[in-house]
Amino acid sequence: MKTLIEIIEDVKDGVKPEYDDLRYALLAMCALRHFDNNALYKLWNKERNGKYKPDFFGLEWEVEESFKRTKSALNQPPKLFVGETHDPDIEECQKFRKFAKKILEKAETATTRKEAK
Repeated sequence: MKTLIEIIEDVKDGVKPEYDDLRYALLAMCALRHFDNNALYKLWNKERNGKYKPDFFGLEWEVEESFKRTKSALNQPPKLFVGETHDPDIEECQKFRKFAKKILEKAETATTRKEAK
């Protein structure tokens, strides 16, 4: 399997990568987005609670970590970056997703009922 950067460059160059390469590249990019969104949420929450220092150390650290994560992801096959825990072709991953979806559905139902009152 190609590295994530090779897959991205192939797409930009008009090459049509293998289907599985694209699947795992998409999952890797989703994971990177999740990590960055989580980091931004933590910074926002600190600022909201008055715990964020104006020296931007936290922001610099998060940016550095994001860069390291992205560099690591780009230089390895997406399937390796995604890992077995989030590999959709592994049965255990699918079992966990079904379980998580049920919990989310229950939470959404409870929220909807609460809002309706």
